[in-house]
Formats: sequence, C-alpha cells, structure tokens
Amino acid sequence: MRILCAARVAALFLFWSSIAVAQTVTLSSNDGSLALEGRVLGFDGRYFRLETVYGEVTVDGDAMLCAGSGCPSPSAPMVRVRISGTASATSVLLPALVEGFALRNGYAFARVTEDATHFSYTLVDGSDGAPLIEIGFRISSSGEGFADLIVDEADLVASLRPIRAGEAELEQEAGRGDLTRPGQATILALDAIVPVVSAGSALNAITLPTFLAAFSDPDSTRPVHTLARGSGVVELFVDRALRPEGLSLSPRIVFHQTVEALKEALLDDPQAIGLMALSEASGLRRLDLSGTCALSYGTALADLKSGDYPLVAPIYVYRPMRRLPPIMQDFMAYLETPAAQVVVQRAGFVDQQPDEIPLAAQGGRLVGAIEQAGADVPLPELKDILAILAGSARLSVSLRFEEGGDVLTSVSRAALDRLARQIARGAYAGRSLIVTGHTGSDGDFAENKAASLALAESVRNVLPATQDVEVLGVGEALPSACETTVLGRAQNRRVEIWVR
Repeated sequence: MRILCAARVAALFLFWSSIAVAQTVTLSSNDGSLALEGRVLGFDGRYFRLETVYGEVTVDGDAMLCAGSGCPSPSAPMVRVRISGTASATSVLLPALVEGFALRNGYAFARVTEDATHFSYTLVDGSDGAPLIEIGFRISSSGEGFADLIVDEADLVASLRPIRAGEAELEQEAGRGDLTRPGQATILALDAIVPVVSAGSALNAITLPTFLAAFSDPDSTRPVHTLARGSGVVELFVDRALRPEGLSLSPRIVFHQTVEALKEALLDDPQAIGLMALSEASGLRRLDLSGTCALSYGTALADLKSGDYPLVAPIYVYRPMRRLPPIMQDFMAYLETPAAQVVVQRAGFVDQQPDEIPLAAQGGRLVGAIEQAGADVPLPELKDILAILAGSARLSVSLRFEEGGDVLTSVSRAALDRLARQIARGAYAGRSLIVTGHTGSDGDFAENKAASLALAESVRNVLPATQDVEVLGVGEALPSACETTVLGRAQNRRVEIWVR
C-alpha cells in the first residue's frame, strides 16, 4: 500500500483548484467550423463538461482544441468528483469504500481535511504517480446533498431516503435529468431508524404504536428529540410510519442540527426518547421495538438484511444523468462487488450479501408467527408448510412491495437483481430455491393463499430459468409483524427466499 505524503497532495490540490476557478474556455473543432465557450465543470482526460449558455453539455475533447486558462494540462487532467449528503455516508461509509477501491486497484491515496465538513481524497497511479482523480466530500444531510447537486456543488448525492418528488422536479429543471429513473440510484448499504434513550433511562422497550404516538401525539408529555428536517431520518419516519396511519409530527418535537447535539440532549434527560439512525446511535441505549402481539422487531443483522425490522433505511448514492469519468464508473461498479460489501461490514453498516438462516435458528419467529396466524388458517396447512420448509434455510432476502400495489420497493428491486446475478453465476448450483409468498390477514385464507402464490410466481419469473425453483403460497399463515398498524400489515405482504 502506498499513501501519498501531505505536501504532495497539497500541491496537487492547489493545481486542481487553480483550474477550478478559471472563468471560461473555448473548445473549437479542428476545422474551425464549431466553437463552444463555457466554464469547465469537469474533465476526465477526454471528455469536457461545460457550463454554457445552452446549459450543461459534455464534449469529446479528442475532437476539439481548447483555448483559455481553464484548459487542463494533458499531463495532469482535471478529474474531480464531489460528493455531498447524509453524514453517516459521507463521513464514514464512502471514505472507507474509496480506500477499499484504491487498495484493490493498487492506487496510492491520501486524505486532506479542509474544515469540519469538507475533505478530499486524491488517488494516483501506484506505479508512476500520475494523478487519477480527486474525490471531494461535504458532510451535510440528504436534503442539502440534493440542493448541492442542483447548484452544481456536488456530482453525487448520498441520501438516507429516496429523492422526494419536489427535489426530483428541481433536479430535472436544473438539467440533472430524472433521478427517479432506474439506475440513477445505487444502494450502498442498509441502516435503520431506531428509538434511543440515555443509559440512565428506565425504558428498555417500546411497542410500535407507543413509539408512533410519542412522535405524533401533541398531548404526550414525554420529551422527544430527533435530527432536523432534511437529515433523512425524520422524512423516512414520516413517510414509512406516520403518514400511512394518518399521523403527523408532534409540534413538541425538539429538532437538532447535529448528531452530537441530539445525543447531548438525550444524555441530559433520562425521560427523553430520541429518533436517529442506528449507525449513529453509539453511546445511547437502543430500545427494543415490540408489537402488540407475540411478534417483535429486532435489529440483529438478519432482521435488518431481511427487512423484518420495519424501519430499515437504505443508504443511496444518486447520480445525475451525465457521463462519469471512467475511474468513477469503475468505482460505482466496485460498490456492487462482494469485496465492497466486506468494507461495508467493517465500517459498521449492514451489507447486502445474502446470508442463510437455518430453520432451527428461527424458532422464536415461527412460534410467534403461528400464534398470530389466526383461526382461519387450518392446522393441516401449517403442518404442510413447515414440512416443505424442513431442512431449508431462509435467505436474508425478503422482498416487499410499495403501499397498495405489486411494485417492489427500491430495496427489494436491488436485492432481487443481486440475487438473480448470483444465481446466474452459479451461486446456488445443485441446490433448490423455495420462493414463498405471504399476505396479511384481510380476507379468507383461500383467497390470501392464492394472492400469496401470485406474489411468489411474480418473483420466480424474474429469476434465471436455469435455477431449480419451487413456489409456495402461504397466505397469512406466517406473519412477520403485528397487524395493528398499517406498517405492520405492509410488513406481512412479502416474498421470502428459502434454499435447500
């Protein structure tokens, strides 16, 4: 491993900074028939990205001549990418992935800190020291990341939530393209939104309805705290948990600009409850989240990977509809590899590699599910289901659907695509998969069983035909959540993957 000395990195940074502040350049075709003037936004060694009177354009520099002080030197092309967004991703996760990418490819790298919220990585060729790319980071929030992209102060956005409709419209108006299209967002890892208290609190657990009431009931007397709007935490909580119940945030909530301020407020008040990302909850006690039935919602690795915990929060990286430099394209491809998932784990986040959970290790879940199955589920059906699953292991790949439809959530689409690629590479050669469909308890068992079988078949049809796949519809027989909330009912409508 080679790490650059700070003096050399500083010299490279000053060189690139001098290019960045140049006003304009003129690109002319070799025969002089075309000329384009604009401010250089980026150059990857071949393609220029310019801000022009026509908007942002990308031009092939091999066919053009460059004139002006902003023209990059052929010996040290300006390859610069800026990432802004949620603090957990920009301060910890993405830097770890950049370092992992560099080490995997034999690049030397160094980190230069500018201030409390800005730093950059410089990657150079490990053999000849040629500069490859500068990746700048701004530690901000999900909302600020999307705002930075609009004003061209970021090239990629790290977000703890999906882009919102208003943000997507503004991005499109600014020439960044439709960021809601498939392929514009990559899921880096999984996090979760959790209730937390200080170590001195008398609380150890809280039911999901009580948790929702604490942050929505204006008459609740318990102090509640969370991060400021825009962080992604509160928006995801509202979208996933409150709005489906017809609830809104309590006016009594105290919002904090930083994780440190939120933690301090909770540590000072043992009666208070906080709402924050699991990855940022160190030093606080995470409350066990239970239902009003025999089922509970754990935050163990398998619970988060499978989405059985109802407030799993994917960490997204959004990219505008423009060409990324080749080395950054390689980095984005690296994010999908098993090597990157190892880095994700070591950085303290939840990776997306499927794990196998033996049936014997799921006794508590299955007992709770059977207790909640209801009188409409015939005992022989339960016996048949368990007989089919005997000897199998559940993959930590549960697929869930958008509210009120048959469209998979973004997390589930990514998980299904990843599973399909692994199957195509022979990951389960010689083994059988069982795709089980599940529904809520509305309606009679026969109708639910048919509906759950249709869900299972819709997933089976996406998997490679070379894989031995069996489908099974179990209706409401094996619920994963209590149905006293809309969120719980949504949790139960799912598809699981088993392997034997």
